[in-house]
Amino acid sequence: MLSVLRDLWQQFRGWLSKRWPLVLLIAVVALIQLGSTWLDRIEHPPFPNIAWTLASSTQHADVLWIKQAAFYSVTTANDNGVTFMIPIAGDSIMAIDVKTGATIWDVGLPFEQRGIRSMVANQNTVFAVTALDVDAYDAKTGKLDWSTTLGE
Repeated sequence: MLSVLRDLWQQFRGWLSKRWPLVLLIAVVALIQLGSTWLDRIEHPPFPNIAWTLASSTQHADVLWIKQAAFYSVTTANDNGVTFMIPIAGDSIMAIDVKTGATIWDVGLPFEQRGIRSMVANQNTVFAVTALDVDAYDAKTGKLDWSTTLGE
C-alpha cells in the first residue's frame, strides 16, 4: 500500500513539474478573485434580508423601537403613537410606544385566542382575527372587550 502511495506521489510531482506555470496562474487568478470579493464586501456590505414586511393597511410611524424579539404582525392606529405587535411565538399582543420603545401593555393570549392571522387597529380598539374568531382589545389597556366566532 505504501509503495502505491509513493508511486502516486511521484506521478503527481512529475505532472506538477511540467505544468507548474498553469497551476501558478490558476492560483493567482483565484487569489485576485477572492481579494476583489473581500474588498467589495468591505466597501459594500450586503443588505440584511427582509424577514417580514408590513401590510399595506398599516400606518406610517416616524420612529419605532423594536424589542429584541421577532414579530410577525405589526399594526398601528392613526396619531396615537402606539404600535401593536404579536411576537413570533404568538402567545401575546403588545402595545409599544413608538417614540420611546416602552411597552405600554403586554397581554398574554389564552390558547383559544392564539394563531392570529391578521390584526388591525383604530384609535380605540385592536382587532385580532384567527381562523375561527375575531377578538377586540381595548387599545389603551389591552383588555379583551369582546370576541365573536366567525359566521355568527
